[in-house]
Amino acid sequence: MSAGRGTTYRVGDLELDRLSHRVARGKDELTLQPREFRLLEYLMKQCRPSGDADHAAGECLGLSFRSADQR
Repeated sequence: MSAGRGTTYRVGDLELDRLSHRVARGKDELTLQPREFRLLEYLMKQCRPSGDADHAAGECLGLSFRSADQR
C-alpha cells in the first residue's frame, strides 16, 4: 500500500482518493455508496498486502485458512 500526499491509498491497481471520494481500478472509476467507501478506506488503511490471500484475510477479517498442504 502506498499513500501519496496522505490523501490517496493504492493497493495494486486499486486507488482511493479520500479528498475527492473517488475510487478507481486501473482506468475504470468505481461508484461506491458512502458506507462502501468508508469500508474500503478502512480496509486499505488497515491491511498490508503480503501477496498471500490467506494471510491478508486473516489480518483484515480475523479469519484463519489452512492450505491443502496443512490438512
